Amino acid sequence: MRGIWCLLAVGVLATAGWAAAPAALPPTQPATPEPQTWEGLKLWPPRPVRNTAPAPSSVALAAADQQLLLGEISAGAVCLGELEPATAVAMWLHSVVPAAPGRERTGLSLAIVGKTAWLAWLEAPAGTPADAPHSLMLTGYDLAAQTASAPTEVATTRQGGLVAHNQQLWLAWLDPAESGSLSLCSWPRGNSAVVTWSPAEPGTLTGLGLADFGPDLGLPFVTSDRGQTSLWQAAYNGHRFFGIRKLRGSGTLGNPAAARVGNRLLTLFTVAQSAPAGHTMASDLVLAVTDEVGVQLDSTDYLADGQVNLSPALAPMERLTYLAYDAWSAPPGTPGAHNLGVFPGKIDSGP
Repeated sequence: MRGIWCLLAVGVLATAGWAAAPAALPPTQPATPEPQTWEGLKLWPPRPVRNTAPAPSSVALAAADQQLLLGEISAGAVCLGELEPATAVAMWLHSVVPAAPGRERTGLSLAIVGKTAWLAWLEAPAGTPADAPHSLMLTGYDLAAQTASAPTEVATTRQGGLVAHNQQLWLAWLDPAESGSLSLCSWPRGNSAVVTWSPAEPGTLTGLGLADFGPDLGLPFVTSDRGQTSLWQAAYNGHRFFGIRKLRGSGTLGNPAAARVGNRLLTLFTVAQSAPAGHTMASDLVLAVTDEVGVQLDSTDYLADGQVNLSPALAPMERLTYLAYDAWSAPPGTPGAHNLGVFPGKIDSGP
């Protein structure tokens, strides 16, 4: 696949670096914004990066061995690239799975196990409603040989995700809405049974995330009950689900992303904001943090810029947690809405 590029301007992405501002700047060049300090973390603001590739419909991040990978669904193709961690400059971006006529793809997830980057996404015929069943597809990309395996259908679902945990690939997905359950397994599936779990919390499961949390798997999930969405946190230790607690119980909440930072779990999710007449609805990014047993909880606005911010992704790398999301000027599908591209950011847990 070498040399097959989804056009992504390195020169443009270079403006997304987070180095400290030089001592003297030209009067017309603004200083680099300072990070917000919260809960012992430094929240670096995302930089407005314009993506010159066709507008992405989903983004994903993963990190391993000092390598930060970026996944995108761009113009229907599943793409994979590498970002230079210190500056977020794109090193390369390949088309892993070409676009398929008459098919739509979204909900991308990414994980690295050994020298293989695994990508999972939702796929369905064009025009399929977002809350209707989709095929959860999976492919592995050999980073050394730069070759991809044929996509495999894992399940039929409305939402799925994957993560590297204990040197294995783990997948989770929502079962049919009427079942009120989700499923979890390691991959290849022949190595383990599929575990099905029905949370006792009220409402229909509408979203989930998956994170490596040391000996356990972190599992944030979203429920909807009579028009009200709630965000919950749970953990799975290979035998049972435990540590269930509510992180947020108000607002219109999007699909969460999660990552381990020390003995805490970070959860990044979107909250849609109501808009006055004549104004465009926005979607803010909110960050929650809990300790390893879910006792302590706090949350803050990571980004509230009036844009529609979607598909948040998190990737921990030592003391840094990188994030990315897809931004729109207005909700996708509304008249005049246009994609603003992929925006990277980072969270520093160091001294």
